[in-house]
Amino acid sequence: MNLADIRAAHQATLDAAIKANAERTFHAHWPEAPSGKIYGETANDEALARFQSQLNNRFERLGDSETWMGEEISPYGFSLGITYPALDVETLVSRASAAQTAWQSLTPLDRAAVLVEALERGAKAFFEIGYATQHTTGQGFVMAFQASGPHAFDRALEAT
Repeated sequence: MNLADIRAAHQATLDAAIKANAERTFHAHWPEAPSGKIYGETANDEALARFQSQLNNRFERLGDSETWMGEEISPYGFSLGITYPALDVETLVSRASAAQTAWQSLTPLDRAAVLVEALERGAKAFFEIGYATQHTTGQGFVMAFQASGPHAFDRALEAT
């Protein structure tokens, strides 16, 4: 998908968000109900399986690291056993600095479209994020789904 395709795919979303912001009206792009009718009939079961497959394993989607950390215990009474890469600040700043030139070359509209694309991709993991939130905060699943999924992503869209 090239930049023109990304802009075209998300123009209506951006227009609706900009309009709501300008008019100071409510706008929610992602439905807050964790319903299979909205997100797909198998979304919940697939996400639960993905979450469970992470237990007692490295969370490698964040990249590789020589050092891994994580000692979280679910408020529901069991050790998650999930470890995460421990990246030092210098590495993160260096990576951000390397990406800055390319990012600055984009127009504000292009940056917004890229960010909406990232949000849409992330939204496909709402159920999995909900389970992770549930087992790190102690919230019930529906609250965890809503707060760390649709509500958080809607706030990110507003900030875009």
